[in-house]
Amino acid sequence: MKSRSNIFLAIVIVLTGLSIWGYRSLKYNLGIDVQGGVRLVYTVSQVQDKNSERSTTLEQDRLATIRVLQRRASGIGALEGSVFAKGADQIVVELPGFTDIEQAKSIMGSTSRLYAYDALNVTTKARTRTYAVGPTKQVNGIPVVTFQRQIGDKQEIDPDNPEYAKIIAQWGTPLLQGADLIDAKPQTLSAGKVI
Repeated sequence: MKSRSNIFLAIVIVLTGLSIWGYRSLKYNLGIDVQGGVRLVYTVSQVQDKNSERSTTLEQDRLATIRVLQRRASGIGALEGSVFAKGADQIVVELPGFTDIEQAKSIMGSTSRLYAYDALNVTTKARTRTYAVGPTKQVNGIPVVTFQRQIGDKQEIDPDNPEYAKIIAQWGTPLLQGADLIDAKPQTLSAGKVI
């Protein structure tokens, strides 16, 4: 009887030790209520464009907005950021561990823009030009293309450099803008590739 008690006690001690080791070695993703963070609440209102043939409900617009905000929340590095609907017309964004409220407002509230240019001064397979496309970097969780000079010091030019805006300004008027885009969806080719 005593040996069973000793075995049981040994098992309890081993399990307790493993529990303590697991608790100290594993990192827990704490929510906004425990570790603090940023909580933003947006109110959704629907504006009808008289020139548009598209008619959506407020709920459809809210769900589309939630999907966009979820991508942005995961892109800024907030662990377990959550975006959810509240009430009839609100969207709540919670970013645990994120401390900069103004940066969170700026990123979450920014509008995406699409521009397609003819990059006249960037190297292509056919021609060597003044600049080449450099590596893509993450800036505030957003992928950004950089440029690299082909002549001289071959310096990498990122969006913080004033030369970056000058490179794009040399391209002139965009060939296509987001407002020109009516619809976009993935398409499967016969070879099984998605474009």
